[in-house]
Amino acid sequence: MDRGLSLNFGRSPSLQDYDVTASRPTLVEAQGDRALFSCSIGVELAYLQGDIYQQLYSGRAQCESADTKAQRARVLADRMLHLRHQLLSFGTSDDISTMDMMEAYGLVLQSHLALIYRAIRSTRGDSPLHFCDECVAASRAAIEGYNAVWAKYRTREDTAWKAVINWTYLFSPFTPFIVLFGTVVAFKSEADLKLMGDSVETLKSAAQYSSGVAKLHDACETFFSLAKTYMAQTTMTGQQSYEGPLDQQVATEAFDPTSLYGQDWDTMLDDWDLGLGGENAREMSSFLAGNSFTWPNMP
Repeated sequence: MDRGLSLNFGRSPSLQDYDVTASRPTLVEAQGDRALFSCSIGVELAYLQGDIYQQLYSGRAQCESADTKAQRARVLADRMLHLRHQLLSFGTSDDISTMDMMEAYGLVLQSHLALIYRAIRSTRGDSPLHFCDECVAASRAAIEGYNAVWAKYRTREDTAWKAVINWTYLFSPFTPFIVLFGTVVAFKSEADLKLMGDSVETLKSAAQYSSGVAKLHDACETFFSLAKTYMAQTTMTGQQSYEGPLDQQVATEAFDPTSLYGQDWDTMLDDWDLGLGGENAREMSSFLAGNSFTWPNMP
């Protein structure tokens, strides 16, 4: 829990590896033992989360070259993919709660994969709206996964899945939604805009079971409204690109684009701390609010 929350909020973990004296269970040893296997997955994920922060997002890591961070990110991504493969090796179980937890872990791992790939610079340039192809693919897969899981869970009569949904949403990085926002604004991706809209509807339905998910829904709805406004303006004007500062764009649908400015973020997001996702969003804010901005065409 410490590693996951610390990573999501962009903070150093309280517990370091050198302070842990308990033996580390292996997934091979845990095969056949449902409780031990789930615990082992959580332990391995915690170690990975600590390494992600230290190697990619800590203060020292931010001083490294883009090539060094990309190399580290690919090694960490391989470790995350291997962990997901081990998760899938658990197989099926007649215990619904067990399968719910395994599915939830899979979604959390997918979201963290997007966070890892985010550290790799896009070949399209240094704009905070651009992400590498692996990051975009991982983000789309994560959002699609959450939408599909909710569509399945919402029709069930039992209540145990509500805790799983709450834990899964709040334990996962905000990065995938931010990445989709970037692709919509930078490349006019209608498919990603639709995926954002579906995700907002999913969160709206799930929000009734969690105040934390309700705040997450409000944050995502804000980004979706902004993305939808940009797309609407492009459609109305028939323009393929826009050049000029953000504050000169005309607001539509009673949505003011200047709310993206950094000083208004706390109010706009109702004090919802986006952690590392918020960091990327603020980079977008500074970029869009600059003296000039060129909308790139889809390559």
